[in-house]
Amino acid sequence: MDISKKFLLVFLVVLLAGVIFGWGWYSKNRVIAKEFIGTVKSVEGNAIVVEGVYSTPDQPELMQADKRKTIQIMADEETKLVKESLYLPSAEELKDTGGRYDPSKLKREESAGSLEDLKAENISIRAKSDINVYGSEFFTASEIRYIEPVYPD
Repeated sequence: MDISKKFLLVFLVVLLAGVIFGWGWYSKNRVIAKEFIGTVKSVEGNAIVVEGVYSTPDQPELMQADKRKTIQIMADEETKLVKESLYLPSAEELKDTGGRYDPSKLKREESAGSLEDLKAENISIRAKSDINVYGSEFFTASEIRYIEPVYPD
C-alpha cells in the first residue's frame, strides 16, 4: 500500500469517528419539546397566537420566564380541543379552610372545547404535538387543553 492510500484510509477512519462522535453529542444535547404552554394573545380563524414556553421537562431551565416566545399554533380538523371545567370553592368553603384550598382536590370535568372559548381574556393553554416543536415559530397541534374556572353561585 502506498502512502496516498494509507493517508486516505486514515482520513476515512478519522472522518467516520468524527461523524459518530458528532452524532452522539448532537443526540445527547438536542432539546426535545412536544408541548408549548402559554397565554393566548389572539385567535384568527384556526390560528392561535400564544406567548409562552416550550415544555422541556428534561431541561426545566428552558421553561423560565426569560425564555418566553410568541408563536403561532394552528388547529386543524385533527386537533382535539379539550376544555377542563374547574369548580372553585365557595366563600363559605374558603372560610372553613382559612382561605386555602388544594387545586388537585377540586372537582374537574372534561368536555369538548372550542376556538371561540380561546378568545376570552387570559386563557392559558397547553398545546401538544406529535413531533418535536422546540424552536418552531409555528406548528399544528394534535391537542389543545385549557382550564375554564367555574365559580360558585
